[in-house]
Amino acid sequence: MNIKWTLFAALGLLVACNSDKDPSQTEYLDTGVSGEGEGEGEGEGEGDCEVEVANLTPEPGAVGIYYRDIFEVTFDEDASGLSPVASLLDAAGVDVGVSMAFDDTGFKAALTPGSPLEANTEYTLTVDVCQDSSSVAFTTSEYGASLGIAGSELAGNTYNFSLGDAEYTEPAGLGPVLASFLTEPLLIGMSTASDTELHILGTQGVEESGSISPNPAYDIWDFGNAALEGAYFQSSATNIELGYDCAVIPIYDFQLEGTFAADGSSIGGGSATGLGDSRYMGCLIGAGSDPAALCNYAAAVGFTCEVCPDGNPYCLTIEAWFLPAEVVDGVSLSLDG
Repeated sequence: MNIKWTLFAALGLLVACNSDKDPSQTEYLDTGVSGEGEGEGEGEGEGDCEVEVANLTPEPGAVGIYYRDIFEVTFDEDASGLSPVASLLDAAGVDVGVSMAFDDTGFKAALTPGSPLEANTEYTLTVDVCQDSSSVAFTTSEYGASLGIAGSELAGNTYNFSLGDAEYTEPAGLGPVLASFLTEPLLIGMSTASDTELHILGTQGVEESGSISPNPAYDIWDFGNAALEGAYFQSSATNIELGYDCAVIPIYDFQLEGTFAADGSSIGGGSATGLGDSRYMGCLIGAGSDPAALCNYAAAVGFTCEVCPDGNPYCLTIEAWFLPAEVVDGVSLSLDG
């Protein structure tokens, strides 16, 4: 497929979508509202308060919800001054606590559990505002359970984080563009491991004839040691460099987190953040070596590049969420080559 025209098509779609921006594309502001708020409809008489919940996530009856997820509620009007009340009950009816933080429109709020949820557990999330009450029941996934193996058994395991299948939430709206060229496997390996600590390595992989292996054209990245908290880990921030076709893509302060399945066979809830340098990506869209090419396209759909660590204005904040990363059989990363 022609890379240039694929990217043009994705950008054209983004221009159309961004002509009517959704309030969800704004930043959340912590208002301190929580399940222990002072009540509903504060500041207005009950008869005058007609705000309702327009949408509440996750979907009713959803299964496989990650135990560290943050949920969202959308109201049909600005509800930020009404002190809506949120609760999150487990199957026994115990409220585990949830805080609410509105975005700057007042229409949408992030709902953050007071602590990570239990794995394989049913919960009910409820939001009350004015005379309206909305609830959804959902069940968490297997991730979040304690490891059923010794931490040392993770040593030597390498996991495939699929860049092409990831959901890119930052830069907002440019996810389809990133997914169109970040398609090679991202391999993350446990060099050493114990019950409390991991030494994490990474590299870019290659898939040939259904088999995945490290790409010898790329270095092994050393993320250093990370605490293993139950089955959860978060790597240190490390500079990496991805490659695609004609371009190299430096990513500064790349940081990865996730949770091992109880048997260590996969990592769920994997996410990554970093500052991507777009200056070498002009060739992907037929703009040659112009370092500002991708930033110019980003500006056309309402996004502005950021300043890179070296002072040049060609960077974009990247946030990606991965499908469960499975162990790659027969692959073990090492700094010794």
